[in-house]
Amino acid sequence: MTIIIVGAGQAAGQAAASLRQEGYEDRIVMIGDEAVPPYQRPPLSKQYLSGEHDADKIMVRPAKFYEDRNIELRLGQSVTAINRKAKLVEIVDESISYEKLLISTGSRPRKLNIEGSELGGIFYLRTKADVDDIRTAFSNASSLCIVAVAISASRSPRSRNLQGSTFTFSKWNPGSCNGSPPNR
Repeated sequence: MTIIIVGAGQAAGQAAASLRQEGYEDRIVMIGDEAVPPYQRPPLSKQYLSGEHDADKIMVRPAKFYEDRNIELRLGQSVTAINRKAKLVEIVDESISYEKLLISTGSRPRKLNIEGSELGGIFYLRTKADVDDIRTAFSNASSLCIVAVAISASRSPRSRNLQGSTFTFSKWNPGSCNGSPPNR
């Protein structure tokens, strides 16, 4: 019997580990579009952005954990289709059959839909790669504007990698402004 987990985030990593801890011995395949094993997202905007934690510190478990427990990691791959009737998951050039399917893809940030939102220098924070890009781009920034829904984003300017910059922080509440960002 094969269990496929679509998504390779923290919940997916824990699900695979729990299956093994509970004695499940058959095939487990975890498919994720990021190139890294499951990691914790909450520290991204705080400890990882600041450099307080390195990449190893935010991992749910070391990559060797999955290898040692025969959990197949298909990283850097996206599911292109799910055929529930045939019990098949399709990735770019392969179909994988399953008996059980867990969809654990998480969420994506809402993209700005305003004039200028296609310009460079606008970042979204969801993944480790996003934070790596932000750290690189902001290393020489003298001023930043953070537009966020989550109040935890207000902690980002405290990052030692961003200290010395001038910040404008604006909380975006899509429900109260019909999906438009604030006028700042």
